Amino acid sequence: MSVAEWIRRRLKEVAREEYVPSEDAVPTIPNGGLNRNDLVRLNANENLLFPPSLLSIVLREVADEVDVRTYPRLEEEHLIEALADYLNFPSTQIVVSNGSDPLIESCIKAFLKGNEEAISISPTFAMYKIITKNHGFDYVDVPLNEDFSLNADVFLSKVNANTVLCFLNSPNNPTGNQFPLADVKKIIEAFKGFIVIDEAYVDFAPYSVLDLIEKYENLIVLRTFSKAFGLAGLRIGYSLSNSEVTNALKRIQLPFNVNKVSLVVARKILEHREVISDVVTLVKSERNKLFRRMDQITGVTAYNSDTNFILFKTEKDPEIIYHGLQKKGLLIRRFKSILEKGEFLRITVGLPEMNKNFTDSLKELCEE
Repeated sequence: MSVAEWIRRRLKEVAREEYVPSEDAVPTIPNGGLNRNDLVRLNANENLLFPPSLLSIVLREVADEVDVRTYPRLEEEHLIEALADYLNFPSTQIVVSNGSDPLIESCIKAFLKGNEEAISISPTFAMYKIITKNHGFDYVDVPLNEDFSLNADVFLSKVNANTVLCFLNSPNNPTGNQFPLADVKKIIEAFKGFIVIDEAYVDFAPYSVLDLIEKYENLIVLRTFSKAFGLAGLRIGYSLSNSEVTNALKRIQLPFNVNKVSLVVARKILEHREVISDVVTLVKSERNKLFRRMDQITGVTAYNSDTNFILFKTEKDPEIIYHGLQKKGLLIRRFKSILEKGEFLRITVGLPEMNKNFTDSLKELCEE
């Protein structure tokens, strides 16, 4: 075998699974006369209700204060201290990362060995499966019930001696629901390996399992600044766990894995607790209004949500709805198949005028 052939073969093996992000529809809109500035992106679960004026002020402050010519030093420690105060949680049990994905990867690298495997529900956040498979480990999908509820007994029945890592998204993406605490606790108590509860959307939901960390030494909670805090573009995530797990995750991390600007912006945003609380309240209010409007449209089935997005299904061909909304400059997310029930669509909660534009357009398309 030549070197060139060997390289080509090896490159084909690089990624077994690949994440496909929300598409940018500009190239796909035929003769629509739209450009990027015309598009309303409601396809990535970003928090568009966080006030951009505050973000601009904070970014200007950071631009004046931070010397980006030097590596991060105390900035990470200061953010962790601010998080500890915000959450009333020990600073020695927090790990900060460049988004939550590297922490998912750290859990896989730290806790999976040999022929061991990870387990999660289906459908759920794609990165659990993608990263697990790309590291060469088996991954077990356990389908949710048809109504997207979780059967804890069925889930636990799929666990075997090699299943040592469990991922649960709470609330769950893309279904939007948070499973009853009793079901989640049942899994935490019965699972003998490490269990990761991803609480990316927890600020919009009824409960958190944060208080259970002290009781369950195998529990790891993931959080992010991308949703409630409006900092998706700065990529900041963090984990909460007991001290031993925290130290293990820190040993896996690469140095300087979060940039100085992100670290300082995140710390400064935490100083605006009243704004954060108001934004969360506003998102939940707009979500509930959006759900009620969608629920009144003939031919639309919307699913209750504990997040900042709503999953829905249409009697009319979802592809027609999806592309029809694109032509109107509205970008949403599509899922080709969920639980073998056909194609679903997902809308991020936007500003009030965006939500009204969406529901008016959806109603028009469904009635055509």
